[in-house]
Amino acid sequence: MPRTINNSPEMQKRIPVRLPSTMMSEVDRLVRKHSELNYNRQQFIESAVREKIERLIILQSAKTSNTNTIAQIENLPKIMQ
Repeated sequence: MPRTINNSPEMQKRIPVRLPSTMMSEVDRLVRKHSELNYNRQQFIESAVREKIERLIILQSAKTSNTNTIAQIENLPKIMQ
């Protein structure tokens, strides 16, 4: 299930992003095919970006042996909602 969107004015700021139409067609297909996930197009893309950022933080932390990895990931919801 997608994370709840924070309704604070700061968190409601959105920035438009351009994606290839073929990629959007695939996103739309996946959203329709997996309706049990209760994603719409925007939620699917936000989730995908969030997961990618989390993965990169973990990889970066593993390379630098950073012990604050869990703290960084736990702070992501504050940053990315």
